[in-house]
Amino acid sequence: MKRKNHKKVIKPEISANRPNSKALDSYLTYCGFYDYVGYPKVQADTNFVENDVVKIELERDNDKIETRCRQITNLIKEKSTLPPDNIERVQCMVIPEIINNVTEHGQNCIDKGWWMLAQYHKNHKIISICIADNGLGIKDSLLTGPQHEDIKQKAKSFLNEDGNFIELAFTQQVSGAAEANLKNIKEMFHDRYPKGSNRGNGLKRIKQACAQCSIKLSVFSQKGYIIYDKQGKLIEKRSYTNRIFGGTMYNLIIPAR
Repeated sequence: MKRKNHKKVIKPEISANRPNSKALDSYLTYCGFYDYVGYPKVQADTNFVENDVVKIELERDNDKIETRCRQITNLIKEKSTLPPDNIERVQCMVIPEIINNVTEHGQNCIDKGWWMLAQYHKNHKIISICIADNGLGIKDSLLTGPQHEDIKQKAKSFLNEDGNFIELAFTQQVSGAAEANLKNIKEMFHDRYPKGSNRGNGLKRIKQACAQCSIKLSVFSQKGYIIYDKQGKLIEKRSYTNRIFGGTMYNLIIPAR
């Protein structure tokens, strides 16, 4: 039987309010933010440290995955307080799983692509990493994927609550993916990432690895979000009637010097 196509998704519009702060305006220009929201750029401050930011870019293919991962890994090695074992855990487990998710969902959507931005915040002593796609979102991916009938049974009490679907994906072995496409990422990370049939455990692995590394994890997807603290405890979960993010975004908060 032919699998049903994903339902049509309306392309999200990108907009923003221009900040009153000239310093913030300059920083947003430096990060590449204004390349995508249609605002004219200001002159970026030349005092920003180049290695403190992995600038935002829209990736339309997988050619830059290795470069972008190396940039993030170098930032974590240089600025974070993580011990070597935890840096390796982030490098070999967390980032590959997230990138696999966003490339899988972002490459097949109405506005093809995925995004990445990493920033070191010296005053707050954190590294913030955002990786996002503009696909269906976790809820609709689950409800249109190969496990959709089983998932509908599990979720029949909250079928309109995106936040609960995100939590379901992170706590049980469910997936909206027909198969895992891990070739490039597997090669990049020395074949340490498991293939295929265990695909539904991917988000659970992200959550567990983040807790082991004392990393706060937030996930925003279409009409809901969840936030886990650095011990892996769910501290906030919300669902909305309107979309709050046009796709799915993963945000990692890593302790830094």
